[in-house]
Amino acid sequence: MAKTQLSLYPDFLNPDVKECERTTTNEPVACFTVMMCISVSGHSIPEEIVLDAITQPMARRALFLHTNLPREYFQLTIQRDVGVVCRNQTAYLRHESEFKDKLSPIFISLNYSLSNSNSQETILHGQRAVVTQTRIILDCGEDNVCVPDLRLTSEA
Repeated sequence: MAKTQLSLYPDFLNPDVKECERTTTNEPVACFTVMMCISVSGHSIPEEIVLDAITQPMARRALFLHTNLPREYFQLTIQRDVGVVCRNQTAYLRHESEFKDKLSPIFISLNYSLSNSNSQETILHGQRAVVTQTRIILDCGEDNVCVPDLRLTSEA
């Protein structure tokens, strides 16, 4: 049985807090950590299980820091005696001029499958995809709910 945990830190992104630097441009950016763990349990588990995985923001408002790409492919190896593998990746919020939607949450997904290097007898059951989200903090008051203050006047 496979179980997956995916979380983001911090929960909310403040575009004004720029704690990371893009490697290609040295530009300061608002960033967050994508934390993922996959665990396996069951009978007759092989000595190691190799998984092919992909993480990606579902909208291109965030990119991964060390590649500047919207998705990353990688392999994870779970050792039988440990039963779990974790990995952290850093992503960053693109500059506000590069996207218009600042209200919708940013969704991050993790999908994985058995690598071709596993033996034919290995079968993976359980959760193979998980999605989590973070929001961009705007100057919207204490409840962080933005309500437009649109006023129209007309004259005849």
